[in-house]
Parts: sequence; C-alpha cells; structure tokens
Amino acid sequence: MRMRTAAIVVGLGALVAAPLVLAAAQGRALLRGIEGNPTDHYSPTLAMAVVSPAEYKRGCCHDSNGGEWTGPRYEATGRPSLGATSTIDWSVGVAVKGGATRAALIANLTHDWPVVSEGRQAVPHRVGGRPAGTIGGYWVLTRSTFSGADDSRMEAALGIPLCDGNTAYTKFSLLLPSGNSAGGDMGFGDYIINGMRPTDWNAAKAMQSIRGVRLEGNRPGARVTAVRRGAAIAGNVTDCSKHPLAGQAVVLERRSGSSWSRAASGKTIATGAYSLRTRGAGIYRVVAAGKRSAPVRVG
Repeated sequence: MRMRTAAIVVGLGALVAAPLVLAAAQGRALLRGIEGNPTDHYSPTLAMAVVSPAEYKRGCCHDSNGGEWTGPRYEATGRPSLGATSTIDWSVGVAVKGGATRAALIANLTHDWPVVSEGRQAVPHRVGGRPAGTIGGYWVLTRSTFSGADDSRMEAALGIPLCDGNTAYTKFSLLLPSGNSAGGDMGFGDYIINGMRPTDWNAAKAMQSIRGVRLEGNRPGARVTAVRRGAAIAGNVTDCSKHPLAGQAVVLERRSGSSWSRAASGKTIATGAYSLRTRGAGIYRVVAAGKRSAPVRVG
C-alpha cells in the first residue's frame, strides 16, 4: 500500500455554468492550510478548479474536497436493459513535502494500478481573476488489471507544484463502466457507451478531465522586489513562476540601528505591484509572503 502524504483541502465551489466550455459541471476546492500544518501559510484565494467532460453533470455526492459527476448510460449490446450510469469521482488535495511532482502524485493515487500513460501539462493559472500564465504540471493515467484486458476502470491525476515543496493534486476515478464485456458467454454481448467501448470511453474522458484543471489564486511567495520612486518604495511580489500575488499584504520596514521598525503597510494590486510611501531619509525594506526585499536607501 502506498504511503499517503497529508491532504488539507477545505471548501467546495458550487455548480456553475461554463461559458466557452461545453461542460455541464464545474467544481472548485479551496486549498487552505490548517493552523500548525505545513500549509498554514496558504492564501485563502488558493484553489483548484475542475471542469467535467461535456456529457457529464453534477452527481449526488459532494464534500469539502471533491464530488461526483454522472454521465451517459452504458448498455449491453445483447440486452439494452443491462447497464447503468457512467460516473467520474474527483477529489483535490495537497501532498506535503512529497518530493518531485511526479513522485508526489504517484504516492497519492487512490488506486494502486499500473501507469499506462503520463506526461507534462501546462496548467492555466489565474490570479485576481486574471490569467497569470501557466504552471508546469504532470499527469498520469492508470488502469486496473484486476479483470485483465477487459477491465476499463481508470484513474487519472494531475500534480501542480506550489513553490514551497508541496504539490497540489486533482484525481479522477472512472469506475463505471468497469469493463467491456457484459457477459458474452451468456449472450449479453459487450457494453457500449455513446458508441464506444468502455476502455476507450474512460480513457478519453479521463484525459478531458485532466485538461480541464486550472489553479486559481496566490501560490506561496518567492520574491519581493523594491526600488525607490520619489518618496515611495515600489515593487512586485511574485511566486516561483514569476506570477503575481494579488491582494497580498506588504509591510515597509525602516532600519533603526540593528533592528527594523514598521513604517507603512498596504496590499498588492492584481498585477502583484505595490507602492508604499517612506518616512524620510533612511534604509528601507519590504516584507511580504514571508519574504524580504533587498534594502533600499532613501535620501
């Protein structure tokens, strides 16, 4: 059995319409740290957003870190009354200090199934409601071997580095339909879903689900810049991909002997930029997201 790293996701977005995307359901789970947990520094805006394939809609069960999508019915070619509704279960979590993105992702899969396909993916990142760029993520597709070549159960997962050694992940389990055969020896034939074999269908819908993932909000900060602009200190706060941190608290400090004292405070705008007015001549620095800028001399 795999060792699991901590998952600390709370909060789930409601079902909404999907403009410009032919999908019936969307989900959004906040990645909030628990006090004392290695993720307690996370921004309250940090979230994973998911989009279902076009044929699926929100299902019966949702909780703080995932939910269910229900899709079209699959039926036996020899007995159409034999079948059920296809499903995708999705969940979001954070692997704490799980190593490289792929390793963290593999360690947190729900099912211990062999990887049949994998690769890198540029994941869209939005900050302050605006596109910030993309993040280099990694995905895997696994398939059950319990029923041999007939088995169509699959799990897909995508991992995204969070700049602090942790990895956010989204997992999709496609357990129904579970196989291609409906009981050929009994004359029931094979299962078909929208004209496709279940193995082909589940693989296609798993990858569509992976491609519908995006990250929203501020990742942990990595850099604070500061320059003098007249009577002010201005700069930017960014993450490890140089994406902005929006609405981030910033504090201007002034050196007093061997210590630093608070001189002003504010927040970044959507682009990650800030400007803070100084209090006369002196040496200043800016502190934000646990990072400090280089000192700046004024006067």
